[in-house]
Amino acid sequence: MRKFICYVLIIIACSITCIGLSACNDDKYNITDFHNSYIQIADKYDFLKLTSINQDYGIENTIYKIDIDYSSAPNLLALVNNNSTKYSYLKTFYQKMLDNALSPVYFYSQDISNSKNISKSQTETLYEKLNDLEDEYSDLDNYFNILASRIQASASEDINLSQLKALFNQYEEAISVACDLSNTVCDIYFNTVVTSYNLDYSNVNYSQLSDADLITIYTNGKTRIHYYKWLYTSIYNELYMEEGNIADLIIDISNPSLPVYQPYTFVSSIEAINQNGLSVFNAHKEDIYNYSILLYHAQNQLNIDIDSFLIACNNIDFTKINTNSNNTDLVYANVISNFAYGISYDIYEILNSVKHILYT
Repeated sequence: MRKFICYVLIIIACSITCIGLSACNDDKYNITDFHNSYIQIADKYDFLKLTSINQDYGIENTIYKIDIDYSSAPNLLALVNNNSTKYSYLKTFYQKMLDNALSPVYFYSQDISNSKNISKSQTETLYEKLNDLEDEYSDLDNYFNILASRIQASASEDINLSQLKALFNQYEEAISVACDLSNTVCDIYFNTVVTSYNLDYSNVNYSQLSDADLITIYTNGKTRIHYYKWLYTSIYNELYMEEGNIADLIIDISNPSLPVYQPYTFVSSIEAINQNGLSVFNAHKEDIYNYSILLYHAQNQLNIDIDSFLIACNNIDFTKINTNSNNTDLVYANVISNFAYGISYDIYEILNSVKHILYT
């Protein structure tokens, strides 16, 4: 009887332990920590630092991003700050593209962390992709360390440029992973955290738009800019960078002419979003009304088409498609091209037209 009781107690104890472990596993990731988990990555690596974003996007919260800390490598910093060197592309091209890819993380992650509507599966997906990004930051830090050491130890331009190219390639890996994380962030932010970001004013006359309506149109557009920074970075990355030759182009050619995708150039140039006054809004009320309706329909169409674009991106490397590619790959390539130069380009043209009215 005593043995039986012991067995029962052991079984109960094991069950309680399993339940406890399961509960701990369930609490492995907490959405309230997501924003801080991102910014804390900077504390773990020599060449990373946390900096506030100084551009005025018309927001009250202080926004932080992970940047490169060159303080321990003055020789490398001098080269990076010299626009006549190939090292300058680290700041002017690659880091800028990484910032654009992560713009939704910078600007939406605090609201996501504060939301009570995020599911367990959404939380797990966010952290899985954030962990992938941290791996890329770790590799970036490693490559920066190697490059800085090479420059310090050797004057051989061939050796140093070879390592610089390796760093360029690592940036491209990081940009792809950043785009993947920001895709999830945007999906959760616009479909779970906020629900009225794309409003239809076509059922009223433009003269009926109130001052509050005009401010709402401005605010929603301002919020969406970070989404478009991610979107057009993702498209540029797919069109030209994944397994492409941009790093080779920069290293091998004296004055390289990098590929241009105009929507990316447009959003990349937006470094401040300051609200025009209501007097300007009212003076252009009909234009704002017309553009808002165009953007409403275009965004709805993009929401439909983007899944096919992302599926195509996951199935092919667009930069390797040619006339000898199989029919399935050519179909995927056509989806990517149509998305980049169809609905996505339409939205860029609308934004480009309305920008001077809504923002200074």
